[in-house]
Amino acid sequence: MVTIPQAVLDKLKAAIAERFGIYIRPQDDAPFCKKIHSRVQELKLSTYESYCDLLTSASDLSQSEWRELIRQITISETYFMRDKGHIHLLQNSILPELIKAQQSTKTLRIWSAGCSTGGEAYSIAILLQELIPDIQNWRLRIIGSDLNPEVVQKARQAVYSEWSLRSLTSKQKSLYFTPQGSLWRLNESLCKMVTFYSNNLVDDDFSQNSSDFINFDLILCRNVFIYFEPQAIKKVLHRFHIALKTNCYLMTGHMELHGQKLDGFKVNVFPDAVVYQKSTTSHTSNNPDFRNYPSTTNSLISNSTYLINFPAVTPTHPSHPSTSPSLAEFTSSTWESYRHASHNLADSVNSGSSSHDITEIKTDWDRLAAAESAISRAAYRPALNYLDQIQEKRLHTIKIHQLSSIIYANLGELKFAYHHCQEVIKLEPNSPKTYYLMAHIADEMGKYDEVKQLLKKAIYLDLYFVAAYLALGDMYGRESDRDRALKMYRSTLDILKALPSSAIVEETDLTAAELILQVEERMRWIGVGFSL
Repeated sequence: MVTIPQAVLDKLKAAIAERFGIYIRPQDDAPFCKKIHSRVQELKLSTYESYCDLLTSASDLSQSEWRELIRQITISETYFMRDKGHIHLLQNSILPELIKAQQSTKTLRIWSAGCSTGGEAYSIAILLQELIPDIQNWRLRIIGSDLNPEVVQKARQAVYSEWSLRSLTSKQKSLYFTPQGSLWRLNESLCKMVTFYSNNLVDDDFSQNSSDFINFDLILCRNVFIYFEPQAIKKVLHRFHIALKTNCYLMTGHMELHGQKLDGFKVNVFPDAVVYQKSTTSHTSNNPDFRNYPSTTNSLISNSTYLINFPAVTPTHPSHPSTSPSLAEFTSSTWESYRHASHNLADSVNSGSSSHDITEIKTDWDRLAAAESAISRAAYRPALNYLDQIQEKRLHTIKIHQLSSIIYANLGELKFAYHHCQEVIKLEPNSPKTYYLMAHIADEMGKYDEVKQLLKKAIYLDLYFVAAYLALGDMYGRESDRDRALKMYRSTLDILKALPSSAIVEETDLTAAELILQVEERMRWIGVGFSL
């Protein structure tokens, strides 16, 4: 294994971050060091320090080496119509809306930032070709940009392998491409719709092409921010905000902007993507808009039937038509009961509350404390009685609903539990643990599509919610959706490996090290090595 002195390694990583905004994660140090070692050998330098000095110098060789290093550390793999969820959203919602809004001017400006070899930019061209019947009357401007000049040159050539077209339909491939030996060339009419640039999104000299990088209706910057440092993300977000027209859209990869201060953007959450809309106000949008989701919050019980006592149901692992018996052995550990989720939510609700027995109950605060104490002893019916006795319910609405959801979940009265979760969300929409508990309850109720949507919301609100990633991976595994399951498991591993091995993972009783072994076992049962 290649070992670079830590001081030199830190200096190299800092130089890359400063110049390009790219963050080299600690878990990527080994492959990064290997690439640096290869460059040192290629340049016949005697030390790693000499290579570092070369990069930080002002020579022509330094500029040339930076280009080579960027070529090696950036990922150029892309393909047409990548991410079906995003493409579906663009095709059925975002682009039709923009086209309708621009009918009078018949102009559209779209920017694919981090375009790699052009698959995304050209995919947009294909979608517009299919969506605009009188496209010859429109002035369309699609711009693709990338840090790596080598991939930009490939984008301009517009020649692709069969693998790059794997997500296209047979009709699209025959309509828009011409065979060229074992490769495929994009039709000239589509090529003319896109202009490519090589530029650095975080560079202060970015404005050299400023006339082309303004007044956009849509900016796509997918799977780029995941490599950036927070300050670089902030800088580029500001640049995108300036470049967008008011009420127009920025689309990024899944969860890439979680935790960022989104001044001037409204957050719109769809089932398959989060889209950021430039607003007219400069405030940070703290409350994501879930209205674009298919409704999962229709009242399951009306107020008039609220006091009807449903018979208690003992939760069991739900049968699912596509569950694989072998994989189910491992996924059932996540879904064996929603009770663990409700107890952990109870812990967060009860934090700061008195844990001793309540001997004298005079106020509503005493009744809440008594209910919490009863829950901790699994005395759920007495806990309900304490909540019923609260006189000023409007002053304690959120906590009453939180505790009620926990109580009914543990009693197996799922409709009531789900209803109270819904009420919590109405009042406190940024509660990832409530969405997580709702997902478990929905799973027990057989509402499998809702489970995935609820888990995605929980992950959006807490990017490091290990249990939610794992549960979503298990859902995909149960549906034999291997690719999505692996994506969730890999995300789970990334988070777990950044934790101390002895740390207890929230919403589980396991340490990070123990849970890593379980995730790796899941990946093996899906049929791949966990080292992939």
